[in-house]
Amino acid sequence: MNKIIVFSFILLFSFHHAQAQQLTPEEKALQAAENMQKRLGLKEQQIQQIYCLNLTKIQQARTIQKTTNYKKLDRHYQAIIREYNHRLRSVLTPDQYQRWEVLRDEARERRKVIQTNLLADSRSTLEPANPETELEHLVTP
Repeated sequence: MNKIIVFSFILLFSFHHAQAQQLTPEEKALQAAENMQKRLGLKEQQIQQIYCLNLTKIQQARTIQKTTNYKKLDRHYQAIIREYNHRLRSVLTPDQYQRWEVLRDEARERRKVIQTNLLADSRSTLEPANPETELEHLVTP
């Protein structure tokens, strides 16, 4: 049963990931700006600025994805995120930025829980069965 659930989740995640890959950077930036507008109550001018920030971040991330040096890739991603956060702070009000940080941290925690659960499920389904414990319930004392 666990194998079916894990397989279904992986299939659903890969389908969602494939759909997300089909979006253009402009569409992704717009979706992110709209999502932030809903959650933070942005004004029209802020929405335009956030859209530009998101678009820049997405385009920069796509250009560095071609590297195969993972340490270098991680450093580049971190630099992009630092710059994004710095510029975002100047666009949002202090209350909006604080709320955004809370939302970002909650999303991180959700991803960690999902990853941990996925890894635990995949490990449990990949572990070879111990024949002694599998047949234990059949043995009567």
